[in-house]
Amino acid sequence: MHAAVYKCFKRTKPRPSGETTPLPVDKLKVGEEFEPTPFAVKIVRDDDEEKIIAHKKEFEILKILTHPNVVGAKEIFDDPFKKEVY
Repeated sequence: MHAAVYKCFKRTKPRPSGETTPLPVDKLKVGEEFEPTPFAVKIVRDDDEEKIIAHKKEFEILKILTHPNVVGAKEIFDDPFKKEVY
């Protein structure tokens, strides 16, 4: 499925605003507030509910799949107000 993928780092401290969406690498300040291990965040933005459902199915498959040449899935976030899935 076609979507934007960003290299991100997990925060060790919460943002002052309380927002939890991941930040792309170019928008973060590297320092003590981020874990050193990068991970990929795929963002699907679409008004088509069918595509969002397909993305969720893809996530469920990747969550159980383990292969050295395939990226695994850890977590999924659904934002129904923005119609985005992370």
